[in-house]
Amino acid sequence: MTTGLLDLRVEDYGSRPRVEAPTPTRETPTVSVRALVLLTLAMAAFMTVAVILSKAAGAC
Repeated sequence: MTTGLLDLRVEDYGSRPRVEAPTPTRETPTVSVRALVLLTLAMAAFMTVAVILSKAAGAC
């Protein structure tokens, strides 16, 4: 039976030098504002065409 897999090491972390964490940087957004505006305009155009076609078909 091998004990190599079950070896546990205990380290004294108090003796290690402290390293300060870097200040977090602001991430750039993955989706641009221009893309969101274009998507909104495309949805508005699609809904407008859908309403016009449904009115023309006599749905309401």
